[in-house]
Amino acid sequence: MSISITTTAMADEYLESLTENQKAAGFSAVNVYENALGNIMGARFISDKYGFIVDLLKIQSVPQGFFWVKTPPSSDMGESHTCEHLLLGKGTQGRYVSVLEDMSLGNSSAWTAQTNTVYHFNTVAGDEAFYNLFEAKLNALLNPDFTDEEIRREVCHVGVNLDPRDSSLSLEEKGTVYTEMVSAFERPQRFLWKELGETLYGKNHPLGNVSGGYPDDIRKMTPEDMWHFHEESYYLGNMGVIVAIPNDIKTEDFLTKVSAILERCQSFEKNSTNIGMNNFDFPPPAALDMAAVTRVVPAPSQNPDDPGDLMAAWPADLEYDLFENMVLETFLSTFAGGPTSNLYDLFINSETRKIDLGANSVWGYVSSEMGHPIIFGLNGINSDYITEEMLDSIRGMIIEEIRNVHNYNNGSEQLAKFNEYARGRVIERQKQLEKLLNTPPMFGFRRAGGQWQDILTMLEMSDEFRKSVVLKNRIPKLQQLLSSDTNFWKEYIDRWNLLSAKPHVLASKPDPSMLTKFAEEKQKRISGYLAEFKKKYNVDSDEGAIAKFKEEFDRKTAELEAIAANDEMPEFIDNPPMTLDDQLDYEVMELDNGVEMVASTFENMTSNQIAIALRLDVIPESQMVYVPFLPDILTDVGVVKDGQVIRYEEMRNRLREDVLNFGSFFEYGLDEGRVELVLRASGNNQQELKNGIEWMNAALYSPYLDTNNLSRMMDIVDQSLVSLRNRMKGREEDWVRSPANGYRYQTNPLIMSTNCFLTRTHHYQRLKWLLTDPGSEDDRVMLSSYLAELKEKGKGLDRESLKNLIDNPPAFPSSEKCEKIIPQVLRALGNSLADVPDANLSEDWQYLLQETEIDLMVEPSRAIEDMNNILAALRRADNARMYMISNSTDRAATMSMINEFAGKLDSETKSERIAYAGRKRIVERLNDREKGVSDPVYVGLVNNNTSNGVMVFNARSADKIDTTDESVLRYLAGNLYGGGGGHGLFMRTWGAGLAYSNGYGAGALSGLVSYYAERCPNIAETMRFVVDVLNNAETDPKLVDYAIAQAFSHSRAPSPYESRGSQMASDLEDGYYPEKVKAYRQKILELKENRDLTKELFSRMEEAYGPVLIGYGKPSSESRDGSFFIIGPDAQFQTLEEYIETVEGPQKVYKLYPRDFWLTI
Repeated sequence: MSISITTTAMADEYLESLTENQKAAGFSAVNVYENALGNIMGARFISDKYGFIVDLLKIQSVPQGFFWVKTPPSSDMGESHTCEHLLLGKGTQGRYVSVLEDMSLGNSSAWTAQTNTVYHFNTVAGDEAFYNLFEAKLNALLNPDFTDEEIRREVCHVGVNLDPRDSSLSLEEKGTVYTEMVSAFERPQRFLWKELGETLYGKNHPLGNVSGGYPDDIRKMTPEDMWHFHEESYYLGNMGVIVAIPNDIKTEDFLTKVSAILERCQSFEKNSTNIGMNNFDFPPPAALDMAAVTRVVPAPSQNPDDPGDLMAAWPADLEYDLFENMVLETFLSTFAGGPTSNLYDLFINSETRKIDLGANSVWGYVSSEMGHPIIFGLNGINSDYITEEMLDSIRGMIIEEIRNVHNYNNGSEQLAKFNEYARGRVIERQKQLEKLLNTPPMFGFRRAGGQWQDILTMLEMSDEFRKSVVLKNRIPKLQQLLSSDTNFWKEYIDRWNLLSAKPHVLASKPDPSMLTKFAEEKQKRISGYLAEFKKKYNVDSDEGAIAKFKEEFDRKTAELEAIAANDEMPEFIDNPPMTLDDQLDYEVMELDNGVEMVASTFENMTSNQIAIALRLDVIPESQMVYVPFLPDILTDVGVVKDGQVIRYEEMRNRLREDVLNFGSFFEYGLDEGRVELVLRASGNNQQELKNGIEWMNAALYSPYLDTNNLSRMMDIVDQSLVSLRNRMKGREEDWVRSPANGYRYQTNPLIMSTNCFLTRTHHYQRLKWLLTDPGSEDDRVMLSSYLAELKEKGKGLDRESLKNLIDNPPAFPSSEKCEKIIPQVLRALGNSLADVPDANLSEDWQYLLQETEIDLMVEPSRAIEDMNNILAALRRADNARMYMISNSTDRAATMSMINEFAGKLDSETKSERIAYAGRKRIVERLNDREKGVSDPVYVGLVNNNTSNGVMVFNARSADKIDTTDESVLRYLAGNLYGGGGGHGLFMRTWGAGLAYSNGYGAGALSGLVSYYAERCPNIAETMRFVVDVLNNAETDPKLVDYAIAQAFSHSRAPSPYESRGSQMASDLEDGYYPEKVKAYRQKILELKENRDLTKELFSRMEEAYGPVLIGYGKPSSESRDGSFFIIGPDAQFQTLEEYIETVEGPQKVYKLYPRDFWLTI
């Protein structure tokens, strides 16, 4: 294996010499790509024979590839999404790709967008492994060999569930594509976007159809539909690849190899007349002459008081060139791009807003699709405001604000301020483009890698041969416009029809009846399937019809498994990486005050990053309420710099000019109990690094914590509350581990307060009252009296009665403060009651009002004092570590500043580590309604907004970095059915339609094992299926090398340089030293050489998988440090309980609710 990373970024002579249409290995040069220095760093080639496009980039990293296929949807059946699921995982070809990737230490990901489908990957196993993966993937994309039955099972099919108690059978709708999109359309925004697409383009238009598929239509899709779509879309002339390779792979050699691969993968010539990523022959939008729509779009939600989202969209009738695209994107980001924007001030900023809609964010966007519709959005709107009348008013307010910009006088202060913010946006974008050129593209990483596709698509708007990736000449031209005194926006606003055309306005509004409707319609379909099966099999009973269907289904399953049994197993590589980052050059330095800094060096790196991490275990539990707010304090409230107050808006704009990135966040070593507050700055050059250190100094030592800045702090709190309360409306993979971690680490209030959004939500609600000025002594008395009255009136009331009390409260005291604060308290009570089960309503009503009163009576100045005291406790030398990623020249030039920064930390006061009480805080709150529960085995978070379930199971299989033979063999045994191989749990479960993201994971170094499955139609059926796969596993010597390959699959070599350096610093902090990683991997190779691993591994499967699989091996209660956490509706709890009863005996799966995660006074 060889990973080629050179130390200097050299110009490629071959690329520099290219001319337009120059021939090379069956390709013609279309254009070249310039970097910031004007050097050629890439080029576009097109195959003369096939029309296949290759965008070649020279970037110093392991080889990485990004296939794209133009796949605009021809219906709402989700054909393009189905291809994404099937092509690289099903059939002999797809399964071979999956296992080859594992054996080649590769990583991959894929997604389906509106007009294209993407498959991207990388490998750390060297150049030949990359070419092999490239060919295997391309061949599978072009020449699939899966069966129609595999299509049906992947898309949507009827499956059979077994009741474990009495072995009775029932039917269930399954299919990974279908289940994924059912889950997607349980989220409110999906219906809003679907409605908007149809409004802008018309129904049955490729840009109005749902590329992922709409559940009602997915059920109609046949294999013939999928095969037809594949034939029309998947040919070389309709696709291309972006490839990033290091300098030592010669361009000529690469093109020669790819040309040969194309010849082997496609035997026919078929070119497209629509050349390029974004060139399509679409019909015109059907809705251009439609009158502006004002529409409330019902959206599924259990809580009718949940907030909604709004979008205002102009017709899809724009055409423009690359420069005008830049102007428009600059306008949108300045006018509607979050804080500092016009729409933010209009609707969100509490000091300037014209109306308080409850919204927490604004945005502006122009589509790259045909007609380029312009869209403005507001998120988190209070449901009370989502009426057609209010939507029409909001439309008028947006138009009026656009008119204000249109009418800015030449040379006016308003124009100068707008252009100043716009100039900051342009500078920010230029820096991001420059950074991209010197960063591994992250192809193969989950939900990453798309930036290069966006940029190259944008550059297709230019017909130049030499195309500047950093938009050289165009950015200076735009900056020149922004520097003038002339309001050039007037002309552009007119050209974009923002005042002459009336936008459509649509908003989502929660509608609980939709979830009921979905469930009723599903039950009707199940009854229909039963009637169909009775007729087909000529039987009278439901049970008999299902049994006959199951018999046929199982026979087809056996046929598929027989085909897969003959799959080829590629060989494992000869020389795997022995650490997580073999090539990383790092050193541990001691700075002033004894602060350690891990410095990672990449000499080819032109950007840089520096960070300080401060341990939080110096904060007492009584002050946890402030902890979630700490990153906001450092980056979002403003600073006092050089004796001058710099408010947040000015700070943000100056940061855009001064640095590349500036941010703060929490970092964890969960099992080590490490929780840190990180402050980090990065730059594109040495001066920006120096600027970043100066800003870090200001943010850490003098954030603008002042009662004069309460409005900004309160805005942050309010916006955070809306965002946190909406977390469970997002994709499961984005949030389900948060409450699972909260439960697993409930003895550590720091982890709960930083990592669990349910705990953070309650903290932010308390912080809102702590920062609220209660007014005079008379105001306080009236507030206390009113809250006491609410407590008394709410005693013993049920949910509906409490809601009525909130909607029809007692008359407010005649006080301006009370009239302002009490409606906010009532709204907060309504939001909090949605987190409380009926059994806790009475006591929680009393508690919430008591807690609110206590917090409201605290002076905001006292809360600010508490925050300052916390920061002082954090700013101690023995509480800090630093890390830096850069070239050696930048580091040397800034060492004096870095030492000065570290030297400013308090070295005289010793930090006092707090040993938090090891109480099971969530279990304690569970005891409020489940008396006597001390150590539950199975628990879960109730989420009745979905029909699907999630499992997050964890346990300890070994001690940390345990290199004993037994521990390593047990770890390897767990790898037999891990990974992405067609035989493994992930692909088998996926193929059965029983989960989306799923699988068993084992941490070689941590000693932890896990099982995770999301979007499960029936979690008990998923668990039963997984256990059956393992119970029926046959001893197969071929899987030994596969298991070993999994052990070497984790490498950071494809990652961005900053990630590699920061993760090494974290590893060192947690004790995962490279030499220990190497010793562990060396032990694996020794066992491979000296032991009969086939017998050794297969005999340990129960020991490996059993700790996290219910019904396989020992009972879950015997799992070491076990945590068995589910998320889903009540029905999922019941089915799991029924399954557990059959394999372990009766046990309760305890139901948790958001209130159980509150850390109370």
